[in-house]
Amino acid sequence: MESRILLSAAEMNLFTRLEEEPSSAEDLAGRLHADPGPDHPARCTGGDGLLAKQAGTYAPPRGRPVPFGQEPPVGPPMILHAAHLWRYGRA
Repeated sequence: MESRILLSAAEMNLFTRLEEEPSSAEDLAGRLHADPGPDHPARCTGGDGLLAKQAGTYAPPRGRPVPFGQEPPVGPPMILHAAHLWRYGRA
């Protein structure tokens, strides 16, 4: 499950979006047209330390590189390829 959560977060460009504008899971779900429930990637990655949560708002932890930031991109092609393989049963 942890790997699928990371793949979903990468597909949604979650880390870059939250770096630009910290948000609650509900606000982010509205912008992404996603379910804000307990399986929302922001809620799940918060428990892994990839995101920090303060007063209901998620953002990348201070002083820590964003896993999939824009400049320079770190890992997205590999991660997005893995998501593609997962989706089409080739993993």
